[in-house]
Amino acid sequence: MTNILDEIDIKLLNDIYEMDINCGKSINIDDYELTDPDLKRKRQELAWHLMKLERLEYVQLNKGAFVEGGIRHEKFKNNVYSIDWEKVHIKDKGIKLISEAKTNEININKQEP
Repeated sequence: MTNILDEIDIKLLNDIYEMDINCGKSINIDDYELTDPDLKRKRQELAWHLMKLERLEYVQLNKGAFVEGGIRHEKFKNNVYSIDWEKVHIKDKGIKLISEAKTNEININKQEP
């Protein structure tokens, strides 16, 4: 079964790879084309994408990765207030997917996880 990742998932996974493996820059929410103009709601949307990547076992969210508070987002089903990127790490499965994509210039969505 193929799990389709959307453009935000792929960019986020690649950015986590760069941050974790290559000691790249920290993740900036403004680098993503998210659906809501409100910053808090953008964080909730990005958190939803992170939780999806964790569910698919591409990333690990350590305890304290999310600070929660306030109103729960009706679409993204979370009340994440902030994200501690130092507690977000790429797992072997995510490293393999990004490495293969970079090496072979493949379309990530065509690959089996």
